[in-house]
Amino acid sequence: MLLLITGFAVCAKAQDTARVKRTPEERAARMGKMMEKRLSLTADQSKQVNAILADRATKEEALKGQKGLKDERMKVMADADAKIDAILTPDQRKLYAALKESAKEKGMGSKRGATPPPATTPPPAQ
Repeated sequence: MLLLITGFAVCAKAQDTARVKRTPEERAARMGKMMEKRLSLTADQSKQVNAILADRATKEEALKGQKGLKDERMKVMADADAKIDAILTPDQRKLYAALKESAKEKGMGSKRGATPPPATTPPPAQ
């Protein structure tokens, strides 16, 4: 009985941590909805941002799996960011910059496997 319960717990945990693979279009649409909500985009801005994100996702997908193209991928992202910045108001640009910074920090922690340990200062010499 204990073994059965343990087996169910392991299966449930595996399903919770499984990463859902989304198509480039799904990723772009999800990001567009998030930006629309967090940046309070107008209908026109939302339409333009969604088009930029869809284009970026398509280009990123074409580069996926190819080695040595990190600079090209970074260029695709930078071009999309510049186009999005041009659409936003100054207040929205500030929010967008904060969102990107937050995502960057979150991504750095997960890529290293864990958050770095807190910095410790040595005890004062006596």
